[in-house]
Amino acid sequence: MGTIIEAGIQRLLQRFTEQRRKPRFPCDDPVDISDAITGTQIVKTVLHDISLGGVGFEMPFALSPGKRVLIRTRRIRETATIRYCRATESGFHVGAQFTNMRLWL
Repeated sequence: MGTIIEAGIQRLLQRFTEQRRKPRFPCDDPVDISDAITGTQIVKTVLHDISLGGVGFEMPFALSPGKRVLIRTRRIRETATIRYCRATESGFHVGAQFTNMRLWL
């Protein structure tokens, strides 16, 4: 009986620690990040990873979670919401979730 309970607890912990629902893939495409409301360019950088749900990228300054941005690459033009921004040794790692999850691959 104890092993069934332990297995259930482990599954619950995995759900809470792994929030991503879509597999992510490494990526190094150039990307233009702009303010979704004003259209003002925020930064040009390179994508770190991509999924059907969003993107990850590095940048030299922080963006606030909840900020709406426009993500533009050769193949993508999508609005997204900043979900997290973590300090790194070289700047900040940012994760953004697409607003509309269209099939663009």
